[in-house]
Amino acid sequence: QHELGDARDRVRELEHAMTRKESLVAEMSEGLRRAEDEASSEAEMLASHVEESQDRISALLAELQRTEADGRSVREQMRAELRRAEGEADVLRATLRESREAQEALLSEQSAQLTHEMQSRSREQEDAGRREEEL
Repeated sequence: QHELGDARDRVRELEHAMTRKESLVAEMSEGLRRAEDEASSEAEMLASHVEESQDRISALLAELQRTEADGRSVREQMRAELRRAEGEADVLRATLRESREAQEALLSEQSAQLTHEMQSRSREQEDAGRREEEL
């Protein structure tokens, strides 16, 4: 009977240990479930942050592309403006050259006329001087 009492005590101890272990397993399961929930929430939050960051990066890349396109457009406009200004400068240089040539021709012609007039007056004065001498 003593052995039976010892066996019963042992069974109670084992049942009590098993109850404690079941309680620990339940606590661990609950802790694991909470940890999984927290990890899932953190993963969702991180995924949301990653998605927001990707959206911001996409927006920045789009802005960069627009800026580059605007820069190209400005450069192309400036090149076109420079070509137009160079063309206008060429026209102005040609006009100036033609104007100088025309002025030089006019001055040359006026100089020839003045020379001719001076020679004519000189001859007239010589003729008048001879006539006076003859008289």
